[in-house]
Amino acid sequence: MATREQLHQLVSSLPEDTLDPAYTVLMQLQTGISPERAAGLEHFRQAQERVHERMQERMREMVELLASRTVERRGGAGSLLGAAPVR
Repeated sequence: MATREQLHQLVSSLPEDTLDPAYTVLMQLQTGISPERAAGLEHFRQAQERVHERMQERMREMVELLASRTVERRGGAGSLLGAAPVR
């Protein structure tokens, strides 16, 4: 585990052009995620979950549809376009 002294030495050794990004990262670690950002992330996660559930349901519907059409074709009920089956 790093000590404060090691972190001070690390920061002191950073090139000037990396101080701003290092500062930003350290501030984020110190303050954590804001309540507004946490709420936004939770809203995004929930929306993503709903989309995933709808996609899964649509995939199940498509599999059922394709399976029923395959059974119809094999049973001689015609092709997917309504033409007579090829024998």
